[in-house]
Amino acid sequence: MSGKYAIRQEGKGWTAYNTRTGEPVRLNGAAQVGLSREVAQEIVRTLQMLEPGPDKSVAG
Repeated sequence: MSGKYAIRQEGKGWTAYNTRTGEPVRLNGAAQVGLSREVAQEIVRTLQMLEPGPDKSVAG
């Protein structure tokens, strides 16, 4: 996975984190740590879908 969010293994679980800050993703105030790999991947996929892409409009 590439982009602003990724996963990493930490201890016995997985963490969804912000690649720019290295900090765990927080959803409703809860750090997304100690997850199964599948759940961490799903969180990252969802966040990447919600990220706005580059502006492709023609300024004019």
